[in-house]
Amino acid sequence: MKLTKALVLCSAFVLTLAPADAATIADGLYVLDNHDDGSARPPLYGFRLDGLTASGIHTFSFDTAIAGVGMNMAVNAGAGTIAIFGTAWGGVDNGSGYTSPTFWDISFVYNTVLPVPGDDDLYVVGATGTGTITDGTDTYNLVAKSNGSFAFRLGDEGDDNGHRGEPGISGWGWVNHALAPTDPSTVPHIAASDWLFTASPSGGPGIIPTPAAFGAGLLGLAGLALRRAR
Repeated sequence: MKLTKALVLCSAFVLTLAPADAATIADGLYVLDNHDDGSARPPLYGFRLDGLTASGIHTFSFDTAIAGVGMNMAVNAGAGTIAIFGTAWGGVDNGSGYTSPTFWDISFVYNTVLPVPGDDDLYVVGATGTGTITDGTDTYNLVAKSNGSFAFRLGDEGDDNGHRGEPGISGWGWVNHALAPTDPSTVPHIAASDWLFTASPSGGPGIIPTPAAFGAGLLGLAGLALRRAR
C-alpha cells in the first residue's frame, strides 16, 4: 500500500531533560506509544474510535515494536500547535486482539495550545483541532471535542504522578469522527472516541505534517512532500 504524506520540516528544537519530580514538555518531536490504562484493553492502544463502523469499538495500536507502525507528535508551544501523525495498526477490537486489522494513517493538528494554569502541562481548551484517519480505502474526518473543560491535555497531571497511573508524559482528549466528506463537528460525540497515549522525546527535530485538508500554509511553513511505499 502506497500512501502519501505531506510533511513540513521545522527547525530543530533542543529537548530538555525532565526533572525527577515532573515531566517537562519541551518543544520538539516525540515518539508515541500505547497507554497501559485504556478501558477497552486488551489489546493496548493509543487511539480509540467507537462507532467508526457498525462493528463497534475500533482501537489503534501505537506499539513501535510492530513493523510498519510509527506514531509521532510535534510540539511547538510558541506557535500554539501540537501535531499527531504517523501509522498505527488496528481495527475492530474483539476483546483480545483485532478482527481483520490493517494499517491506518493518522494526521491531526491542534491549534491554540496553552499552558495549564499553575502547572507544567499543556492543553487545548476549545475544540480547535482537525485531522483524518484512513486505511487507504476509507477516510474519516476528525475534529476535537471538548469535555467542557478541555479538548486535549498533554503532561503528567497537576500532581506530576502521571495520567491514570502512567508515569511520564501522556496525551489524552476526545474527538468526533465521520466518514469523509461529512463534517464531524455536525455529528454527536460517541463515547469513548479519544486519544490515550504515552509520549517520549525522540531527541530529533520537530516535524509537522500538513495534509491537504489543512491547507498548504496551515503552520506558516513551507511544505515538503514525502512518499513512502509499504
